[in-house]
Amino acid sequence: YFGFFPAHLSDFFARLKTKGSDSRLLEKIIDSLNFIDSPVALASLRCIYALGEAQVKLRALKAMHRQTELDEPFLFAVLETKDIQLKSEALVLLVRHERAKHVALAKLFNLQSPYGTRNKRLIKHIRMVEEKNLRDAGCFLESLSLRKDFWNRKVRQEALRVLEGWAEPC
Repeated sequence: YFGFFPAHLSDFFARLKTKGSDSRLLEKIIDSLNFIDSPVALASLRCIYALGEAQVKLRALKAMHRQTELDEPFLFAVLETKDIQLKSEALVLLVRHERAKHVALAKLFNLQSPYGTRNKRLIKHIRMVEEKNLRDAGCFLESLSLRKDFWNRKVRQEALRVLEGWAEPC
């Protein structure tokens, strides 16, 4: 469709928005877009992400792995969401590019946590990079493991646990 009717993309997006509540249709479109590596496919996946429920959003992000282009502003916005699965998929996409990797990891781990107010979020982020085996986050985890105050004890312990696990050969 994209190759034969490039002038009708706005019609495609308009019709897609009218069918946005049909999760099965959105998943079939995502499966079809898996085989297309183009800016139009990326825009379609972004549109589907905006329309879909959590499972469809996750599939759309996974389909973006096959795209050579990267939509950094979109992925950084996903990184700001509360859903840990969506965050982790966005992070995996962002770490493929060196500059985006550093910015994304800094966004996750350079959180100020006065009196431990954001420690639960930091611990979730630590577990997320451990699950995805993103060893590039090691320097950020080291800085978390050095936080001094007593309310940072759980963050320190979690960061040290992950760093010790990564020290062992895979």
